[in-house]
Amino acid sequence: MSRDFANALTKALRAHGEDNRKTALITTDDVMSGACAVLSVFIREPRVPGQTKDKLSSRESAAPGRECGQGSFRTWLAETSAKRR
Repeated sequence: MSRDFANALTKALRAHGEDNRKTALITTDDVMSGACAVLSVFIREPRVPGQTKDKLSSRESAAPGRECGQGSFRTWLAETSAKRR
């Protein structure tokens, strides 16, 4: 899974719980230890280093994962928290 996506989820969780000191201790490994996600992205002109083609190297490839993790996940956290109150 994209580290950008995982980092974005971690940042969203930390931001959501800013008033709780324990959320500052959350790591990306904590967030992703039991996580499962599918993120499908079409990239017009992908760039990959070397011949193995196992990793995308363009900045454009990281943006969708980061945006989904930060934007959509933060919205979901806010809506879910509001329903619990």
